[in-house]
Amino acid sequence: MSAQIYIIGLIGALIILAMGGLIVSYRIFKNEYQKKVKMDISVEEMQEAERRLQNFYAEYNLHASASVQEVAKVLRICEGGEDDSITDLARIGEPDENGVMSVTFKRGITAEEKHFLFTHELAHLINGDPIPATHPEGDNKPQMEQIADYTAVAILMPLEQVYKYLAEVNYKQQSARKRACIVNKLCRRYGVSDVIVLRRIQEVQKLKADI
Repeated sequence: MSAQIYIIGLIGALIILAMGGLIVSYRIFKNEYQKKVKMDISVEEMQEAERRLQNFYAEYNLHASASVQEVAKVLRICEGGEDDSITDLARIGEPDENGVMSVTFKRGITAEEKHFLFTHELAHLINGDPIPATHPEGDNKPQMEQIADYTAVAILMPLEQVYKYLAEVNYKQQSARKRACIVNKLCRRYGVSDVIVLRRIQEVQKLKADI
């Protein structure tokens, strides 16, 4: 096989992979956005969660786009190990003798899931929820858990930052295929799943009517 034929074959394979990615992205956008992404809390509850988060940042002199690690340091909470005995996806325990809390995870979850679950437990503390707190499995979660989910996403994907980006790319006017590409880019930027990104976009659209 000549070098020219090899290069042409390699380029062709890359094109096929890229097209496959676009097809998958388009399917994700059409199906997940319409079927899986739903609003769990009201706009008023979203607004209150955003105000509470901003007050927390102001109290501890954190930037509005503070990282999860910065928030965890202020709250004195760290990631623990995995535990087969817990029935929830994650659980935050009582402070140890040094005043540090740790989050224990159900065995077998992915690194992406663990990142969100840890942030969810941080959200419980910011929201002033009673400890120990958990992240139960299933869709029919208590209101406290739904608000903690919202706050976790607000930490991971800051409202004003996401709003600015969606306005810059003119998200609302884009085709479904282009929106799928934007969603994939946001997944990579923030290290979260496509469902979380799609949900955050919907939340931002509710809170910022002009995008």
